[in-house]
Amino acid sequence: MLLKPLRNKVMVKPSKTSKKSKGGIYLPESSTKVTPFAIIISIGPDVDSKIFQIGSKVMYESQNPIEVELAGTKLFVIEDHEIVALIEDGEKDEKED
Repeated sequence: MLLKPLRNKVMVKPSKTSKKSKGGIYLPESSTKVTPFAIIISIGPDVDSKIFQIGSKVMYESQNPIEVELAGTKLFVIEDHEIVALIEDGEKDEKED
């Protein structure tokens, strides 16, 4: 099955949360928070593809994302304005004069 978001919707794959505390204690699922970090899987036609690209890491803020499970993978469908930041890996080469 293939799902393609419509309008200004973005499909994201949420990052996994750690089920173990820093001290090594395993936490029950009810105590772990949903992390607001994800990877963009697909974008709708009204989403600005110059800003949001498939594979980009993002931080989002959504009260009620649409939750979908495809091939055993949990995905969320959110609106593009719910993405609050792009996450860039690596360090930029900043030269001081």
